[in-house]
Amino acid sequence: MKHFSKTKVGLPTTSPGFQGFLIYELYENSSFLDSLKSASATKALTHKTMLKNLYEILKSKKLGIGAGFTATGLLIFGSLLMNFMPQPYQGLSGEDITFFFKNPKLLHGWFYLLFATLVLYGLNSFFCTLDSVLVRLRRGASTRGALSALTLYGGSVIHVAFMVTLLAHLVGGLYTRQGRPITIDENPIRYGDVEIRLTDLETTQYPNGMPREVRASLRLKKGDVEIKKTLGYNQPLLLDLGAKEFLLKDYGSVPQEVVLRVGDKAHSLKLRESFSLNGSQVVLAGLFLPPEFEMPAVGLVANHADRKPEQFLVPIGEGNSREVNGARVVFEDLKVSQAVVVDLRENP
Repeated sequence: MKHFSKTKVGLPTTSPGFQGFLIYELYENSSFLDSLKSASATKALTHKTMLKNLYEILKSKKLGIGAGFTATGLLIFGSLLMNFMPQPYQGLSGEDITFFFKNPKLLHGWFYLLFATLVLYGLNSFFCTLDSVLVRLRRGASTRGALSALTLYGGSVIHVAFMVTLLAHLVGGLYTRQGRPITIDENPIRYGDVEIRLTDLETTQYPNGMPREVRASLRLKKGDVEIKKTLGYNQPLLLDLGAKEFLLKDYGSVPQEVVLRVGDKAHSLKLRESFSLNGSQVVLAGLFLPPEFEMPAVGLVANHADRKPEQFLVPIGEGNSREVNGARVVFEDLKVSQAVVVDLRENP
């Protein structure tokens, strides 16, 4: 036999011109309430089962192995693609992964898959570590000696270190800023409050001429403090505890001075320097390697007071002299010095 109970429920009304409460009579069936409670319990159990299944999947060793091999394969594929098709990746440098998000292309699909795989790999490592620690705690591993506990938790420590590494690469890839390359030679240059110059450059090559090792000795001066640092491939120069980083990009020689003989007088000039010639100022505008000469040549600009400037191209060598503003000019010598080209990177 069903039992009914009568309950009066007071509800506020918003009807115009009516004040107070509207009284509803609600008849409640006790067996109906029992069925509602049972349905709620079943729904909660279903949600709990789904979460448990998701947890089991995320901590699965098979998932970790699959994600690891997938990430490795995508890295190999992406490296080969960038090697054989470098044009679409112009502007990509270092660990800056924002390039792929600022320039979305179907060709970059391998990277988007790699990014998702590494996120999944990181989640798998986290839940594997969490499950491993919880299992050991339940078994009373925390009550053992320090040496035994260290042995038991060694794998978990490695997992944590791996996750920190992944997170560091993610933060670095998203927030690292790349600066313009600069050339460092024997003349000091200033970067922020630090003065840098090259003191020595040692290189070794493989039999085919490819560089094997490059060691650039730099002298850094900040205020009254002067220190020596070594820069090389896979050996960056770090400043401000790693916040600023110099990466070796290239090395070689750079021109320092050009020696010109004007009549019987020699002039040693740097780029943009000038000298007086028959009432006009002649400026060393640049150093070139024209294909028609197949040798270095200097560009001179003669600025006159009464007419337009004139341009002259003078190749190196006694037999390649040119007449400039009524005088014979010979490009005698080119003085060079060792130099390195570095990429600047600001790390978060």
